[in-house]
Order: sequence, then C-alpha cells, then structure tokens
Amino acid sequence: MGECEFDWRRARAEGWGIFERPGSADGHWQMGRLLGASRFGTDGEAWLFVWQRAAMGSAYHQAALGFVEAQNPVEYVAICRFVAAVDASTVGCVEGGNMGGMTRNLAAGQALLAGWPGGMADGVA
Repeated sequence: MGECEFDWRRARAEGWGIFERPGSADGHWQMGRLLGASRFGTDGEAWLFVWQRAAMGSAYHQAALGFVEAQNPVEYVAICRFVAAVDASTVGCVEGGNMGGMTRNLAAGQALLAGWPGGMADGVA
C-alpha cells in the first residue's frame, strides 16, 4: 500500500493513522492514534483497534499492518509485542516476524474483541 492508496479519511474517522516521521529514531513510518482524538488514549489502543479489524478480515486494516511491516519492521514488531501482551495467543506473530506469522494468528486475534475494555465499537467517539 503506497501513500496514494491509503485512505487517510477512513483512518482519521476511526481515530488513527500512519504518519511519516522522517529522521525519527522510531522509524520513518509510524502507526498511531490521532492526537486530540478522544477515541484512543494511547497509540497501543489504536494498534489494537487496527489489529482487531485485521483479525476480523478487514483487507484495509490488513494492508495497513502490511505497509507498516514492510516500511518499518521495528514498529511492526512493537505492535505485535503490544498485542501479544494483551493476549498471549497472538505471540506467533512476533515469532514469525512477518505478515505470514500474523495471518496464521488472525483467528486468535479475534478473541481480543471480547476481552478489550470499552469494546472498540464502530464509529468515531
């Protein structure tokens, strides 16, 4: 997914985005919450939201995670580790170290929806 293909409006409406941060020690492309958006209190909550949607089969959210994996593998591993900390059943993503590892664990990621505080309902808060 290139910059032109990414639907910034959709991500913005959901309260997150993929941001270009040239020269950042954390990598050039980073996924996170929109500052000032009340839906997510932390980037981790935004990561989990995107992960959950990918686990439910959203090609859009899967592509967003795939973009981060390809453009900033360190950020992708951080996302995997955060999700694994929330639900240890997804740890295969970190062990696999690639989107294939995530794909094998998408079903396990669906379990996150039931246990996440607040439920992450559709729509903008």
